[in-house]
Amino acid sequence: MIKADIPGLSKDVIKVTMDNGLLTIQGERQQEKHEENKRFHRIERFYGSFTRRFSLLEGADLSVFKAAAEDGQLTVTISHKQAATTSTVPPAKTRAANALATSGAHRVSCL
Repeated sequence: MIKADIPGLSKDVIKVTMDNGLLTIQGERQQEKHEENKRFHRIERFYGSFTRRFSLLEGADLSVFKAAAEDGQLTVTISHKQAATTSTVPPAKTRAANALATSGAHRVSCL
């Protein structure tokens, strides 16, 4: 999970992409501030774009990710691939092996 603060930005101006194990977050801030007084009228405009890139771990499932923006915070959730699990099961004993085990005899094999 990746969290990023995005104060004052709406989810419409943010773009989240995934390409070759690289997560990219892009956005553009456009803000205009008006101030009026008896002596002056001032307008300030702020523009700026940003790009952040993150390399993802090998276990990340690049086909499944979700992005949500809420209360000035962007949350990107990336699924993990299910690791292949191996389990070992001992072979079942045959009747001959059970007879040898209960009789106390030892089995010797020569090559």
